[in-house]
Amino acid sequence: ALEALQKAVPAAVWARHLTAVSRLAWNHAVAARLARDLPLRPVPGDLVWDERAGETRPLAAKELLDASAGLSTATWRLSDVVLPVPRLGEPVRESPGRLHMEAAMRQLVPGADAPADAFPMEVSSLLPPWRRIVGRSSDLGFLVSVKWEEWR
Repeated sequence: ALEALQKAVPAAVWARHLTAVSRLAWNHAVAARLARDLPLRPVPGDLVWDERAGETRPLAAKELLDASAGLSTATWRLSDVVLPVPRLGEPVRESPGRLHMEAAMRQLVPGADAPADAFPMEVSSLLPPWRRIVGRSSDLGFLVSVKWEEWR
């Protein structure tokens, strides 16, 4: 039955559905981060993308409090905070949302009896390593819609 399913379902459909599991687990972790009694700004321990190092790293309390270091709370915004995207069959990277992601993955993913080779493609390569928890609009615009009768 599994072979027939693998042959009947196109790889793109498999990819869309299997990556949705990781994205949904990530969404659970972000929702938990935003719902907690934390301020809507970075807090110590939040992960940020470090351009110089080319990787994510946790924010230190000193970075958020010490303006003399050239970094103040105004420098870091909630849109700078990132969370790793979980991948099937890989441990979730240590982060503030790790426990929420692991719990969601346990609910959504088949148990250990589902071998990795049961999936027809490597889905991890389709996922980004991390995503910002809040996006900044870069090309904000608007469109005004007027009824035809009013426009004439």
